Amino acid sequence: MKRSTVPNAVLLVMDPQYGVIPESLNGGVIAASQSCVAIGTIADSDCEVEIGLGNRPEDCTEVETALHCVYRGPIATPRRVLSVCSVYLEELVTTKVSKVKSDVEIWVNDDNRSEEH
Repeated sequence: MKRSTVPNAVLLVMDPQYGVIPESLNGGVIAASQSCVAIGTIADSDCEVEIGLGNRPEDCTEVETALHCVYRGPIATPRRVLSVCSVYLEELVTTKVSKVKSDVEIWVNDDNRSEEH
């Protein structure tokens, strides 16, 4: 796990050399293209978020059990690399994957992106 502030309150899950970023979240928490999932988070001025990549939700610690799935689907990973990136394409967390198309689940502890956060 890594703790980080999130510029523009958006994280990108993708192969950073290949992913095509969705144009807009349209006020939602998640937007996806065939090669990228954009995730709306709490504003970077408010606090840090905890970011991690894992194999299964069962791998979560007791503190993380409040997580719930907000996205499930495939992402193109032609280089067999999957990263969580900032909107500046800074790789915050990266892992190798076994396939050129990876099944991804996005788990969050809060799916409310209201301005009061």
